Amino acid sequence: MSHQPLALKYRPKKFSDLVGQEAVAATMHLMIKNGKTSRNIICYGPPGCGKTTSARIYVKALNCLDLQDGEPCGKCTACIEIDNDASIDVIEVDAASNAMVSDARALREAAMYKSTNLRYRAFILDEAHAMSKASFDTLLKILEETPPNIVFILCTTLITAIPDTIISRCMAFPFRRVSVDQTIERLKFICDNEGFSYELPALREIAVSTNGSMRDAISRLDQLSILLSENFTVEGTRQGLGVPSFTIIKNVLKNSLDKDPTNFWRSLEDIESFPDPLEIVARIEKTVHYAKLVGMSILDPSKIEIERSFVEEIVKHPNFSIDWANNAISKLIIAQNNFRQRSPLTLLRLKSDLSNLLRDPVLVKTTGEKAIYTENKTSQGRNPLISSVNSENTLSNFVTANETVVSDASPKGVDTSVPMSVENLASLFGGSVIVKR
Repeated sequence: MSHQPLALKYRPKKFSDLVGQEAVAATMHLMIKNGKTSRNIICYGPPGCGKTTSARIYVKALNCLDLQDGEPCGKCTACIEIDNDASIDVIEVDAASNAMVSDARALREAAMYKSTNLRYRAFILDEAHAMSKASFDTLLKILEETPPNIVFILCTTLITAIPDTIISRCMAFPFRRVSVDQTIERLKFICDNEGFSYELPALREIAVSTNGSMRDAISRLDQLSILLSENFTVEGTRQGLGVPSFTIIKNVLKNSLDKDPTNFWRSLEDIESFPDPLEIVARIEKTVHYAKLVGMSILDPSKIEIERSFVEEIVKHPNFSIDWANNAISKLIIAQNNFRQRSPLTLLRLKSDLSNLLRDPVLVKTTGEKAIYTENKTSQGRNPLISSVNSENTLSNFVTANETVVSDASPKGVDTSVPMSVENLASLFGGSVIVKR
């Protein structure tokens, strides 16, 4: 017996079914309800968030024979044909594999004919950013003077690759990533309908791992339902997803804050056991990011998507600071970028890059017209000592073997009582800060 993928089975059929795209759904719904429709539309945003699905619902509503307050009825012949991909008047084109000028010309010629069975003939161009400039130029005129019964909908994950001349002739709808909480609610709905048993933290693991893609979340739920025999436990879900145990993340960050290089390197050894070490680094970065937001009182700890108790533990650590968090995030981003180069020594280099988390951020305190920092090198690593220079003194009086001049001038409006990182100070000086090591 054939299995219908859950992503298709639970694909939204009307505007009210769309999850996480309230603004887009409301606008399209009102356009249909009030008869103020557009025949050229661009849907752009991250993958798996409902762009093509929204395009299909919009086309279905345009052709529905029995609209229900602006929503397609789902029962008329037009709705049934579109839902079953049986309508010859709704043409979905994979623009990535039909990106040549000849393909665009064929599309333009097909748009000159009237619809066969439906009120409107619709062309949905998926991955539209893959089209060449010449192909876009070919479609320019027909998008400017679209025939009355023709609808063009371009779906793309890269709006910057669409020429401005095309965008200006279309109504653009921005799609956003679906939040973790909204994804969890949708997964709960599916599990309840399918009779799956689940632990809520297991669904959270799936939601967090898909980075705002509802399609990926449902697909992974479908895959794991086979592996876990429709019983979603936290440990089983983590193993099925290949998600690292949070213990590894805890050990890396705790040893980093404790400035314990021996145990820190031991915790890095656990990274080798995972097929994608970048997943661990990404989760470490997300944990530090949440700690930073909580430390700045920007984020309520109750809204944290991962183990909030550990995030609060990080913030309370005596060595934690916003500068430490900024420095750690910067080092983690560099580590991820270097890892993607895929050299033979990639994993060793990743560990080496992560070891930079043991280093303190260089702090600078500014006073008057000059700013310097002092730095003592010890066996434990670098421990910067804050120093300052008054405008009445000359640089030569302060530059010694263990001091480094940062700048000859201090920007106006700087709070000189608060130490700051070199990177932050550089931004205040407009990139003119010089650090000599």
